[in-house]
Amino acid sequence: MLDELTEAMIPTDDHSPGARAAGVAAYIAGALDESNDAGLKRRWKAGLKRLSKTGLHGQENHPFFKELKERTVFAYYTSKIGIHREMEYKGNVMRKDW
Repeated sequence: MLDELTEAMIPTDDHSPGARAAGVAAYIAGALDESNDAGLKRRWKAGLKRLSKTGLHGQENHPFFKELKERTVFAYYTSKIGIHREMEYKGNVMRKDW
């Protein structure tokens, strides 16, 4: 379900692969698995349950939706796909002129 939600937020398009290809759901799940915060895990379980019933539409102001979106964006834009394909970052390059 997490994979479906993150892909809905950052879908594959003509410019770059989406969240699924970038492994966003696996990144988020790994971060949650490594957390010692039982409250965080409960919030995510409840939040995912809520979204499984309602979907994303109309949830934009819910605190869980905001956290899901923040983690999705962070995971995507720190992945190789997000940085290099979407943002077209070429790395540090020496400029010959200023």
